[in-house]
Amino acid sequence: MYEQQQYNGLLFLALVIICISFYIYSFKQQKAQFQKRNKQARWFTEKLFENSEKERKRIAADLHDGVTQELLALKSTLQDKPELKSHVDRIINEIRSVSRDLHPVLFEKVGLLLSLEQMTERILHVHGLQLNIDSNYRESMPTDVELQIYRILQEALSNTIKYADALHAWIEITEHPNGLRVTIEDDGKGFNIKQKLQQGDAFGLHNILERSKVCGGEAKITSSPKGTKINIQIPKTHG
Repeated sequence: MYEQQQYNGLLFLALVIICISFYIYSFKQQKAQFQKRNKQARWFTEKLFENSEKERKRIAADLHDGVTQELLALKSTLQDKPELKSHVDRIINEIRSVSRDLHPVLFEKVGLLLSLEQMTERILHVHGLQLNIDSNYRESMPTDVELQIYRILQEALSNTIKYADALHAWIEITEHPNGLRVTIEDDGKGFNIKQKLQQGDAFGLHNILERSKVCGGEAKITSSPKGTKINIQIPKTHG
């Protein structure tokens, strides 16, 4: 009888060990599959942004080299028609502005900070938004990461201009040993983040979140009636 109880006890213990081992194995398999899917999704998103950037650059070049040159040629024939000439000038300036938004001029050569300064000047001139940049960044990131940061800030500022009714905005780029902290803040009216993300028209916010992930980082968005703040942490090693 005692031996039978021992046998049953050992059998039960063996079954428990087998169940626990199976659970651990299943958990590890699910975790590996989840990580694989995440990696694939990130790769797909990265390629999507990369192809989008190439197309932006192509269209910007077509506008500059094609349409703008045609308009300049047209302008040269309007010497005795100042009103039409002025109208063509306005169209040329608008096309140049669109072209710069599509792909900042010489970004690969001038880098992130100078491109941001150029964008700041355009925003102040066109929209009247006072924008300050504070940075200790020393251009330590690859160009593709810098371009993603530029696009994130461009998207955030576009949202500020369209929806926030803000008078001021601030950009801070802080470099530290492990990476960058990028912050953009405004003094606008704010919004309900959860509600906005659930709506079908929150492409800009999702764009910011996804571009942050492509850089290997993470974006956190906070908002109140006193303004909106986006804080992004980007590691120096990504991929």
